[in-house]
Amino acid sequence: MFFEVKANLKRHEVEKLAAAGVRWIQPGIESLDTRVLKLMRKGTTSAHNVQLLKWCRQYGVRVSWSLLWGFPGECDAWYAEMASWLPLLHHLQPGPAVRLRYQRYSPYHYTAEKHGLKLLPAAPYRYVYPLSERDLSEQVYYFEDSEDHDVGGHFTPRDENRPGLNAVAKGIDAWLKAWRGPTFSMLSMQDNGDEIIVEDTRAIAIEREHRVRGLEREILLAADEGSPETRLCDRPGAANVMQGEIDEAIANMIARKLIVRLDARLVGLALWHPYTPILPLTAFPGGYLDRRSTPVALPRE
Repeated sequence: MFFEVKANLKRHEVEKLAAAGVRWIQPGIESLDTRVLKLMRKGTTSAHNVQLLKWCRQYGVRVSWSLLWGFPGECDAWYAEMASWLPLLHHLQPGPAVRLRYQRYSPYHYTAEKHGLKLLPAAPYRYVYPLSERDLSEQVYYFEDSEDHDVGGHFTPRDENRPGLNAVAKGIDAWLKAWRGPTFSMLSMQDNGDEIIVEDTRAIAIEREHRVRGLEREILLAADEGSPETRLCDRPGAANVMQGEIDEAIANMIARKLIVRLDARLVGLALWHPYTPILPLTAFPGGYLDRRSTPVALPRE
């Protein structure tokens, strides 16, 4: 089964969906930067979205999602920061980078002036309907900003004035390419009580196997839950530990590329072994068109 869902699903909810036979979802992830998500009024964060991608990979649920860009008020530095850690996610399912489109009935349409927009009907409409600009504006669904230098252009994140966005575009391309291969990279872990053994086959891996013990093990367990960094002292193994030791252990785990710091939270990236294998693209519940197959003649009635 397939569902469109919100992106604020919790781990146990994804597990229940998978147990019920849901094999594909389309969540409203839309971005991996909390500041961009706030511009969208999404109500979620970068940490939430990364966690959702991880849990879907854990339970074998495929994800359809896109990384939107081009929002009024966004900062290119945000994208440069995002690009720096995208390679950490290559074991999770990627989504393409897609430019924002201004739609009728959206907040950007209703309050265009508030966002500094001067909206016009999207360029393709002018080639289809022999109407005035005013009449088109009353009819069409998609709009473009007249102040945008790329009006009517290619909706691709290639802009010499946006190095951060270009870096994200390249990062997304590399991520998508990693998922076209015969095998997917993986970051998974097992806990035997004294140590966590982590297997890492990502291209960015520092080591193929990590053995995590003591305070670092507690940090990895806390990060698996996406815990706020300020709550680390509440972990049993972190009690009565100097803050300097905690900071050093966190820095080591980040350097080993097993966790990432997002929104003042530590987010663990590894799946738990065993995990559910992800289904092939041909398993999409809505059907699949194989353009390479030989046409089959249907019997006549």
